[in-house]
Amino acid sequence: MALKKQHFDPESEIPIFNNALVYVRDGHWQFRMYVAAEKKYVVRSLKTRNRATAISKAEDMYHEILMEVKSGKKLFSITTKEAVTDYLKYRHKDIATGGIVVGRFTTITSHLNHFLDFVGKDTRMKDLGVDDMEDYYGFRLGEKASQSTVFNEQSTINAMMKWLFRNGNTNFESFIYRPVKKIDTRAEDIRKATITDDEYTALFTAARSYVKRVEGEEYLEREIARHWILINANCGMRNGEARQLKVSDTEILTVKASNELDRTLVRLNIRAATSKWGTSRTAVCRGGQYFERLKDILKSKGDDLVFSVDGTTPFTEKRLLKHFYAMCGLAKIKDFRERGVSPYSLRHYMITERVRAGLNIISVADMCGTSIKEIEATYHHMFDDVRIANALIPSRRRDKNSRTNKMTDGD
Repeated sequence: MALKKQHFDPESEIPIFNNALVYVRDGHWQFRMYVAAEKKYVVRSLKTRNRATAISKAEDMYHEILMEVKSGKKLFSITTKEAVTDYLKYRHKDIATGGIVVGRFTTITSHLNHFLDFVGKDTRMKDLGVDDMEDYYGFRLGEKASQSTVFNEQSTINAMMKWLFRNGNTNFESFIYRPVKKIDTRAEDIRKATITDDEYTALFTAARSYVKRVEGEEYLEREIARHWILINANCGMRNGEARQLKVSDTEILTVKASNELDRTLVRLNIRAATSKWGTSRTAVCRGGQYFERLKDILKSKGDDLVFSVDGTTPFTEKRLLKHFYAMCGLAKIKDFRERGVSPYSLRHYMITERVRAGLNIISVADMCGTSIKEIEATYHHMFDDVRIANALIPSRRRDKNSRTNKMTDGD
């Protein structure tokens, strides 16, 4: 684009090329160039009073800027808020392609909101330095975030930075965070948040009384929360998977157990679009009767959501927590808030209960859509009773005076 101005003062304004000029301001020569790609003018001081020197510097500056523009580099800095908005638009497209699920996108959004809280929404990206996030760890710990949460947030922030760098919106690829010794508290946190058998019994007993003496939508909400407990203590779904589960994703199975009694199971189809890792899985779990009963209560069918008052609106986290905590209070579960007991505790309970019942870790991992390594790292250390039981199994060796094997602990 050519300069809009066509008539120049030869003493104070000198056009160079067709979209730039040098001009005098307060006795010093300045450079101005219109960048069509960004629809803005670049204005810089040439730091000289000499006309010839100003022209020479301006021509060099013109070619430098032209090369930066052709390489895709942005000359004008966007704000941190604009950067986050642009990155989230880019990541949202990954939902449609199966790159991430809705729950993961929500987590990314949350992580980047904490980034904005720390650096400010109006800060320009190019004003940030590579070490400007050094104190982020302490900032988030002061807000009671766990160490693992902070580490995950830092990874998300740097993933955004790499994308911004590729698009010319920042001068470096990633922030340098202050080195911190990693403390593995997750296993202990899970141990505290996992309810015991007695607490689970108290919880579903309290849930039964909690749904009484209410009517209308409040009654339906309470029944949904009650059945969320019963179902997820048997199926171990993640909250996002349960929230998006449809009636058509379930199949009720009636089978004969070893004691010849009929057992009602459920075959779950966890769709890739609702799974944390974007992969589908099928699991057969106990508790099929709870799906049947909730379906009758809600009059749901077909593609209706399992946990929804109207079949289409997902049961929100806020509503679930309201009823869940009320039932925990009725059940007199000790220190449930301080321990971190939440609806996700039902998944922890299911996993620990299945392993204690003797189900091998491979089967539990397959059922819950996680890895064997994850089960071993975060749950198996809690099963001292399983280890003790395994240690007490006697070895089998042949007695020299007998044709049969005898069970023995040794000499």
